[in-house]
Amino acid sequence: MPGDRPAPPAPRLPNECKALGKPVPLPAPRKADLGVLAAENRAAAATANGRIVARDRCEDKQRDALESGGT
Repeated sequence: MPGDRPAPPAPRLPNECKALGKPVPLPAPRKADLGVLAAENRAAAATANGRIVARDRCEDKQRDALESGGT
């Protein structure tokens, strides 16, 4: 209708946090001691989990800043 204003766009979070959650390559399959392979996989999983937590914390800080009117 004439005179109606469209709703303002929803705020978008910057993409800087997205880089924190980048994928972690898994160790390549090869013939090796199963203990070594398991340790390598655990290390890759721990790295991936750490990146996910860092990304989530970054996004939480950005949301808090947007909600409080900051940048």
